[in-house]
Amino acid sequence: VGPENTCREKLEKTIILYTKVLLDFLEYHPCAFIPLIQRSLEFAVSYVFTPAGEGVAFERFIVQCMNLIKMIVKNEAYKPAKNIE
Repeated sequence: VGPENTCREKLEKTIILYTKVLLDFLEYHPCAFIPLIQRSLEFAVSYVFTPAGEGVAFERFIVQCMNLIKMIVKNEAYKPAKNIE
């Protein structure tokens, strides 16, 4: 969809809504999100850090992808427990 297309704004809003749902799911149900970690990281990295995302990704989407990566990396539920003996 070209930048001048009237559907683009609605598509961008829908994409942002879906990424917000994904981020909320990660925040409130991190253990249930575990099976989605690899695909989510691959998805986010492919649009943010490779040429595949050029021209397709828009600024708010890139920010949401970066937030997804950050939340996965910093999530306390995924860190191993510290055993002090």
